[in-house]
Amino acid sequence: MTKRVATARLFWSSAYDGYIWQEGMAADVAVLEADLAQWQQRLNGLASFAFQGRFGHLSLLKERRAYGSEGYWYAYRRQGKRTTKKYVGRTTDLTIARLERLAQALSASAALNDGSSLQADEGGKGHHEPPRAISLEKFQTPLLKSKLHPPRPRASLLIRERLLALLDKGLEQKLMLICAPAGFGKSTLVSTWLAARNEQLSPVAWVSLEDKDNDAIRFWHYLLAACQTLQEEIGAEALTLLRSMPHPPLTQNFLEVVLTTLLNDLTHLSKRSILVLEDYHLILSPDIQQGMYFLLEHLPANMHVILLTRSTPLLPLAKMRARNELAEVGMAQLRFTLEETRAFLTQTLHFSFEKESLDLLHRYTEGWATGLRLITLAWPSQEVLSVREMQQRLFKNASSLHHLLDYLVEEVLLVQSEILQTFLLQTSSLQRLNSSLCDAMTGRGDSAICLEQLERSHLFLYQLEGDGQWYRYHTLFAEVMQQEARRRLGEESLRQLASRASDWYERHNMLPDAVEAAFNAQDVGRAVKLMIQIIEARHLLQLQELHLFLRWLGQLPEAIMRDEPLLSKAYAMVLAFSSAQRTLAFKPLLEKYLQMAESKLRERGEYQELGETLALHALLSAHINDEARAIEMAGQALPLLPEREWIWRGIALGMLGMDALLAGRVADARLPNEYLEGAAEVEVDEYGKRGSLLLQGYFAHGTGQLHQAQTLLRQVFDQAGEDLSDKGMALIGLANLSYEWNQIAVAESDAEEAYMISQERQQEQLQAQASIILARVRYAQGKFLQAQEILHEAAVRLMRPRWRREIEMWLAWLAYLSADIPTVRRWLAACQSIYQEEELTDYIREREALLTARLLIKEKNGTDALGLLERWLVAAQNQERLRSEIEIILLMARAYESQGQMPEARLALLKGISLAEPEGYLRLFLDEEEGWVSLLKTSLPSINEQAQLIFVRRLLQSIGKQQAASADELLFVEALSPQERKVLRLLVAGRSNPEIANELVVSLNTIKTQVKHIYRKLQVRNRLEASEMARRWHLL
Repeated sequence: MTKRVATARLFWSSAYDGYIWQEGMAADVAVLEADLAQWQQRLNGLASFAFQGRFGHLSLLKERRAYGSEGYWYAYRRQGKRTTKKYVGRTTDLTIARLERLAQALSASAALNDGSSLQADEGGKGHHEPPRAISLEKFQTPLLKSKLHPPRPRASLLIRERLLALLDKGLEQKLMLICAPAGFGKSTLVSTWLAARNEQLSPVAWVSLEDKDNDAIRFWHYLLAACQTLQEEIGAEALTLLRSMPHPPLTQNFLEVVLTTLLNDLTHLSKRSILVLEDYHLILSPDIQQGMYFLLEHLPANMHVILLTRSTPLLPLAKMRARNELAEVGMAQLRFTLEETRAFLTQTLHFSFEKESLDLLHRYTEGWATGLRLITLAWPSQEVLSVREMQQRLFKNASSLHHLLDYLVEEVLLVQSEILQTFLLQTSSLQRLNSSLCDAMTGRGDSAICLEQLERSHLFLYQLEGDGQWYRYHTLFAEVMQQEARRRLGEESLRQLASRASDWYERHNMLPDAVEAAFNAQDVGRAVKLMIQIIEARHLLQLQELHLFLRWLGQLPEAIMRDEPLLSKAYAMVLAFSSAQRTLAFKPLLEKYLQMAESKLRERGEYQELGETLALHALLSAHINDEARAIEMAGQALPLLPEREWIWRGIALGMLGMDALLAGRVADARLPNEYLEGAAEVEVDEYGKRGSLLLQGYFAHGTGQLHQAQTLLRQVFDQAGEDLSDKGMALIGLANLSYEWNQIAVAESDAEEAYMISQERQQEQLQAQASIILARVRYAQGKFLQAQEILHEAAVRLMRPRWRREIEMWLAWLAYLSADIPTVRRWLAACQSIYQEEELTDYIREREALLTARLLIKEKNGTDALGLLERWLVAAQNQERLRSEIEIILLMARAYESQGQMPEARLALLKGISLAEPEGYLRLFLDEEEGWVSLLKTSLPSINEQAQLIFVRRLLQSIGKQQAASADELLFVEALSPQERKVLRLLVAGRSNPEIANELVVSLNTIKTQVKHIYRKLQVRNRLEASEMARRWHLL
């Protein structure tokens, strides 16, 4: 197969500072991002082109359909032997900004998923998702500014020029990875280098990471704040975006928008800049790792990232090595050389070691910086030891470097005053400390003096820059001190210290730290109180600290969770939004904690809170695609929620409203529609407003306000951007409207796009509705087999009985339209025993009843048909289903006609026309054109309204065009002989040639010859095409 190569390309030019279009041998043309019409005009007639943007590259290919539509663009990105493919949309969707985002998304997906197809949720949400309004901005946890500054290097530090040169060279790559165990001087080295190269390297952004920073929002908040230290405007827009996020969790798509904004800002930095992330080994979140790779993949040339870590991070380092984008400094480079050991000891102890003693010490410490530092602190001043004496000291009470560490720390502690020893042990558990916190924790008033003394003594205490006098201990030193504190102070004393620290944190509004300290104090009751305080300070849906709450709540005894419904439902929420949902036990666990909360609230009689919990239950069920459970919980929540509880009531009504519309209970959706329409006036969130517009559009469609529905759904489509869920539902609605108006080409385009979106999104509701409208369009185009194939595939793929039943109903409908009455009868008879009664919606019941009525009319049993239709007419009117009302009245006209009651038939027809004309319902007549012509013509003299006359003439014209098209095609079909018709009927029934020969009692060769004649006359090539032609032209 010939490989297709794109001969046109759009690429970013740094020299031009803009985009350039190249096509074949033509001259390059500058493309302005704002001039959308000019850019999209160049795509007309093209089948493919390449894109090389600022942050990624991809190839684009337009796939045209055999049925003649414009076609849709797909993006491709090759990774190794695999190719990632992503649906893009129509030409009008191809903005340059969208291409940049797609290039970024495909790059990240290809790298992180090893070339697998992109599964990122492009800002999508479930269709039951309600308006959301609360901004995160007012709920942000204050940033600890000391985390944004590197530790100050000591004046007495040994300058290791070989390592500084190594870091200088590392700036040739975009990422420098400094990876070594604790105590090898990673942070000291980089802070020293930054100070030494201050003029050349300025500015620098720094973040000292903690375990708490595994919360994605917190991590990126700190990183963006650090970037603002480079230039105040850098990252400002990205930070605003992050703060305006509707609610956690932070999705990859939303994060990529935030990071793209940051990356664009970074390109405008006037100097080469550096971002340093200290203690990156503490970051274990896969979502943060994925975001970091996206950031590194698209990092501009004037920006450099340094990671200080004890372990290899979960980033695609092999790929970066291959592209020469990674500089690595490891334990081997960080070890002190013999000469550096000599220089360090001489500088620190102010005397020289003998060569043999120096060699022994160097071999024993293996160049470990912290080991050397501890030895110097424990060494008596000016004490010169022989080799033998040194060996005795080094090996006393220690047989390994690990044990030597414990011994030396004791020696360091023992030479300090009792006051300092106690202070060190009491404060060793603090990640960051200042004099006020230490005073509160220890009960003393001289902590400021102790801290200054420790700093002057260089006793593993580092002062942090920023507001206030904050310090931190060297990590390894603190760990050993904590172990010693447990031995010397005892667990009870440590619990009291942690409890006092928790009190201080609470008073200073550092609530996450207060919770951590409470757990350290084993004061679960206090931890519970503080967690409730955090949650109550904001809306539950705005909870940011998902990682922390997942860990905290997982520690609580089940009895406490049962007594605190706020915590049990918070735990359910963080479970739903965490990777825990990938486990088999996730769903029962989610139900368990939600039911815990519901049970306790019922017991207490707190019914509004119970309503909110049930609404949360509905939201989380929808999040994990349990639609039936979501609707059940929303129904239970609604009566318990007050009228002006916009968020939770909006959640429940939004779900119930869309479910009612799709189930055919249009009148039941009136209250949700009116409520959300009012809520949209007070809501500020774009997702909520768009969700309200979507519901209003479907409601307008259901009540027969087709043109208003088109306006509303077009707004949803235009605003949806990359939210494929809303976009898909809007397209389904628009396709149905165009279908009603017999605008088949437009309906085809919208239905195709909705169908492709549904395949990517994998949401059953979306898949079912997209499959149905596309199948109906295919049938209107005369492509019966394609329509049938679409529905068969959906029936196999969909799991929920409700959607399978609806798909099967439309298969029966297709069979009826193609005159396959036996199939319709079999289905109507069988379906009664297949599904439970509660699985049948009003819509499905009505469709099945109308199919039955059509069969009765065909059998000239108009009386029974009219009785059935009258019952369903009342139901349709009660539920405000205008389309159903018109369809039933038209069927009643056919029933009267079958009974010879022509006056009644004409009256019913005139009534149907009066209802159908204002909004232009054409397909109600055209789907079953046979038999309408004479009835419509006889009704013309009775029509007085000019608009209705025009409507009927338009109908007759449309029917005439369809019939003329059919006649034109049939001109190419030679008349089949009676024998050939028998053979064709058996072919369509699926019989083999030998079976046909046996049944017709002729030779096999005769059948083969007749089959060839049939194919030639019908101008087809196989049985499938012959079957479709036979059904289309009723040749059976």
